Parts: sequence; C-alpha cells; structure tokens
Amino acid sequence: MLSFVVFKNSVDCVIQIFYPFSQQLYPDEFPGLDPNDCPRDIAKHRALSNRCKNAPYPDKYGHYREVSIVQIKHHWWWKLNYVFNSIQVLQNRSDLLLLLLEEDFYLAPDALFFLKKMEDEKERICPECLIYTLGNLEKSGRQFNNLGSKVSIAYWHARYNLGMTITYSFWCSIVKHAENFCNVDDYNWDWSLVYLAQKHFNYPRVIWSTSTRVIHLGSCGTHHKKTCSNQSDIARWDETKKFYETNQQYLFPKKPLTIHAKYEAKRPLKQVNGGWSDVRDRQLCLSFALKNMKDMSQINIKDS
Repeated sequence: MLSFVVFKNSVDCVIQIFYPFSQQLYPDEFPGLDPNDCPRDIAKHRALSNRCKNAPYPDKYGHYREVSIVQIKHHWWWKLNYVFNSIQVLQNRSDLLLLLLEEDFYLAPDALFFLKKMEDEKERICPECLIYTLGNLEKSGRQFNNLGSKVSIAYWHARYNLGMTITYSFWCSIVKHAENFCNVDDYNWDWSLVYLAQKHFNYPRVIWSTSTRVIHLGSCGTHHKKTCSNQSDIARWDETKKFYETNQQYLFPKKPLTIHAKYEAKRPLKQVNGGWSDVRDRQLCLSFALKNMKDMSQINIKDS
C-alpha cells in the first residue's frame, strides 16, 4: 500500500501509495464488477424482475453503476483520506498544503514557486480564500506578458480544479461532511465537492494564477469523446514546452502579486450528474473517512 523512494543527492522524498480497492484487485466482486450486478442500461422494473444485486439502486437518470466510472471518485477520496490521516510523517501538520496533480499535467517551471508566493501573500490579497489553483482553463490563461504576476479570484467551482490545492484546515472542514460527499448522486469528485462547498461552506473563494501554471495534456481521459492518440499528446507536450520557453522572462515574478480580476458571480449547482446511487459505493466511500474498512465483507447491500 505504501513505499518510499529517496532520490540520490536530493533532499526530496517520494512516498508512493497504492489504492487497495481497485477493480484490478477485485475483478469479479465489488468494488469491481460482480457477475450478479445489474447492467448499466437495464430498466429498473426489469432489474427487479431479474433480481440482479443492485436492482433497487439506479441513479437519478435510471442507470446502474459503472465500475470504471465510480472508481475515480473512490480513488480520489481514499487518496486524500490516506494522505491526511494515515501517513505518519504528515500527521497534525496544520501547515500541510496538498497539491492535486494527475499524470498528464504539465507544470510550468515556476509552478511551485508561484504556489508558495500565493500562499505567502494570501492574507494581503484574499484573506477569505480557502483554495489555491495553479491552472486556468480560460483562453487568457495561455497569455503571460503583464499577467505573469497576477492572480484572479472567484467563488470556487469545478472549473477551478486544474492544479488545485487543499489545505489541512479546509480538509478538516470537508471530512466533517463526509456523509454528504459520499451520498450525493454524482460520480465526479469535483462536482461532489462543489455540492459540499455550496451546501456547507457558503461558496468558498479560490485564488488562481491568471497565467496558467498547469496545462492538461492528455486527450484520452474519461470525459474525452473524440479520438485520442499518443502522437497528439506528444505534440501537445512539445507545444506546451515551447510555450513556457517563449514566456520564460515572465516566470518566477519578483514583484508582489496583484489582482487581475475578481468575479462576484456565483454558479449554483443546478443538478447532479448521477452515476453514484449504489449503496455499496456509498458505504465504501464513507468507510475511508471513518478508517474502518479492512475488507469487503463489511459492504453488504442487504443491510442498507
């Protein structure tokens, strides 16, 4: 579940953690695909007639669980609980700031420098901000010039999840509402967090780098519907590398950060995305926060 890697001639230490409930480890049973589970698109009345295991629990759109989809939220939630609650050297670190990155993210050379700068100057420019984000999905994010030392502020939403951070104090607030996070019918961790943030945290503020310090390269992710290829990803990598080389004079800004834009509009969550109605998924999700999961025998659809 956990291993350490120490690089030679480096002060950096890498801790690798491994999600213990993946579909690869449980190919023929929950949380993988149980042979008695209902097909995704079967109608509820037919599912009840066929007596497939999760027949009473379609999502709000009438679909049953998809293993590869629900695993994403499980993995994200387990990962944060494990990092904040189970890695001994990180325990009770009120200064802990967790930066969430994925394997197909490209970081600007000054990404960590800029994150530290936002953290150091937060009290001056946005004391109410709870989240820092390095990425910017807007077109303006691909511009530097006079924007290299500027930040923007808004009410946090799923669109601000690219290279986002979670502080220890914010995590403590999140995990208090684990039951709400685990029970909302949404397979996306970020939209589930939006639901939680709007319901319990009164639209928390986010501060992000106006010139993006994180770029998503991959074209083969869950939500990509178009044809993807390794060649296109390699081309995007080369393009991004050139982008930061061209703008290197604007990286590592020395002058204080200034606000480029402050958005006051709130984006109320109108509906959830479904895909998360199976009672077993909700039980497993909650068990990560309660730290009481040793094996799958505790997940029982009949007890709910």
